[in-house]
Amino acid sequence: MFTGLIQRTGKLREASAAGESGRLVLCAAPWTPPLATGESVAVQGVCLTLTHFDGTSLHFDILRETLERTSLGRKRAGIG
Repeated sequence: MFTGLIQRTGKLREASAAGESGRLVLCAAPWTPPLATGESVAVQGVCLTLTHFDGTSLHFDILRETLERTSLGRKRAGIG
């Protein structure tokens, strides 16, 4: 269920693309309860599916088209 509330802020640790796909990795404060693989997380208004979570790093696979059509493609690592 989308609440429309910001629950965490974080920093972009990695943004990479090769061919038609890529990866985003965000660092954020610990989540309680922990996030589970497959959960949907809104990042800059874009719903992404979590592929890995290690407690503070959120990993997402992403398509090049998503990077081109949203603000995510203009983000750089280390910037909040």
